[in-house]
Amino acid sequence: MEAKKSKEHSSKNMEQQNIKDTDIIFLTPTVGSIWLFYQQYLIKKFFPNSKRILINGNHRWNFNLGRECVWYDFIKKAQEVSSGEKYFVHIDEDCFLTNKEGVLDTLYKLENENAALIGPTDNMYPIRGGNPFALNSFFMAGKIPDLIDVWQSFEIQLRFNDLNLPTPNIPPEKIEDEPYYNFFWNYLAQGKRISTVPTGYANKYNSTTLLANNTTFAHHMWYTRKWYTKQTFVDLPHRVRYLRLKKHLDKTYSIKMINLIKPMLIRQYVPILFEGVITKNIRRTIRVLKKK
Repeated sequence: MEAKKSKEHSSKNMEQQNIKDTDIIFLTPTVGSIWLFYQQYLIKKFFPNSKRILINGNHRWNFNLGRECVWYDFIKKAQEVSSGEKYFVHIDEDCFLTNKEGVLDTLYKLENENAALIGPTDNMYPIRGGNPFALNSFFMAGKIPDLIDVWQSFEIQLRFNDLNLPTPNIPPEKIEDEPYYNFFWNYLAQGKRISTVPTGYANKYNSTTLLANNTTFAHHMWYTRKWYTKQTFVDLPHRVRYLRLKKHLDKTYSIKMINLIKPMLIRQYVPILFEGVITKNIRRTIRVLKKK
């Protein structure tokens, strides 16, 4: 039995060696929050030679814009910057990797199951109750050729009921719980397989955890824009949750503030930061004027 385990472990290590950092592009939509520094630090730590792309999430959050909605920008960016990479990882700025192996195991699951896309189902407990055939986009990995293929014949109005799939046992209003579900329906309509990543739950942070071989490889914290508030999420204020995770990350990876600057993609980050500040000021002014 031990010899068998050792052989399996050795085989797994050899498999992981087949996926190189340079095979992966990480794409992050961001509003320029402080947590982006931690997220980028961890990606750089575990995947030092992978491309990292930031997407300005401060505008065009209107799905009535169709393919011009900012949510789809990661597809265009992946197509634009790809130079032979095999995989993309779409990862939100409040999703923090904790090891490399879990990401690699996820990509191998993608390959072994002959899938085109993989991530956590949007029906995860206890945070979400969406359509189990869809993923939640805080972490999605996939094959770049499939992504480009789907985008070339993308049907923006495609809905779940257009597919020949069994109706999930969820409230009817949850069938199309997120406007970006059409992304997944296009994959399925084109006969491409979607696999799922197991999830867990960390009570200390009220975070959704991503699992590979029953081991956590990422924490998704939710509600980035409200991280500094006292608003309660489940049973903890957002500020408490985020600062607890910060303390854990600082201790585990010996992170100092100065360490967070070097991995940051400054040329990509500064315009996003300034636009975020300007956008917030405009919104604040509008609110004040409305009150008058």
